Amino acid sequence: MNASNATVEYISRADFPRVTIDGISLSDFSLAQFRTMAILRGCDYLPKLPGFSLSTALSLLHQRRGVEQIIRLLALERYVPQDYLDNFRLAEKCFLHQRVYDPVTERLVHLTEPDGELDEAENAYVGPDMDPALAKRIAIGDADPISFEPMVDICPSFVPPVRKRLPLAAKGVVGTRGRC
Repeated sequence: MNASNATVEYISRADFPRVTIDGISLSDFSLAQFRTMAILRGCDYLPKLPGFSLSTALSLLHQRRGVEQIIRLLALERYVPQDYLDNFRLAEKCFLHQRVYDPVTERLVHLTEPDGELDEAENAYVGPDMDPALAKRIAIGDADPISFEPMVDICPSFVPPVRKRLPLAAKGVVGTRGRC
């Protein structure tokens, strides 16, 4: 994210060979290394470590260091919370196994199936399962995802335009445009 102009750059795995950040190429980065970099730099599930730069993250990962080694190295130089590695693992599970609504089966599923059962803490992090009818109401915007109460229509006079098929429509994605 570029905070100065409020933009976000989308990078897909196919782009890795063409992306260089602070002089380090992502060409030989795996998705796991990229995910590790994102979590270490701060994400929705875990705040970044103070003073831990993107250059440092890239450099350490480029040297094929694992997250345990990186955290040990950082702990020698600066404060790293004692439970950071455990919280890192929870964040990683959330990236991999968060619950998402599947419109085909009309229920919540894991983004990727976990290898085994998730324990209580992991399950709370990836999101609890819920009644399929409620999950559908949340997914289509009819229920608040926090309170589960019906959503209030803030623009009742809005009429969406006729739906136009997007290039992804072959995969079942259809979108509309409109403003309130």
